Parts: sequence; structure tokens; C-alpha cells
Amino acid sequence: MTQVQTLQDLMERIGPRLKLRWLTTRPGSARALRGAAAGIAGQSVVGSLNCIHPNRLQVIGHPELLYLSDLGKTAYRETVGTFE
Repeated sequence: MTQVQTLQDLMERIGPRLKLRWLTTRPGSARALRGAAAGIAGQSVVGSLNCIHPNRLQVIGHPELLYLSDLGKTAYRETVGTFE
């Protein structure tokens, strides 16, 4: 299997199997994924719902959906907007 290099690669190759979908608009340009291979040893590329760490892939699972569903419309839009 070829190594996934960009966010778009990840979504195309693994997204359907994991039932991932874009919550924000799809980036127009390729967004490179970085990890241990890029010299960032020990740093996770995938993070939980955390708006403090920009440039991380946000996987929104059931717990995160529950959190988001408890927000009002404005807070929901603002929170999701931080991921763009």
C-alpha cells in the first residue's frame, strides 16, 4: 500500500472505509500530512475535538457529535468554523 501523503489522499483511500466525510469545504490545494516521517516523532496527526491545536486532522466521532449537538446554532457554527 502506498503511503498517504495528503489529507485528500487520506479521505480518498481510507475515508469510505471509515465513513469519513468533509464537515468543512474540501481544501482546494493539497494539504500535506506530517508525522514521524517528517521529523515530528511522537506527535499525533489525528486529534480529538480540540480547537487549540490548529492544522490537525479532526476526527469527529460519537462523543464529539454529542458535544456538538448540545451547542446552540451560533456556538455550533463558530466551533465548526474553527476547523476551516
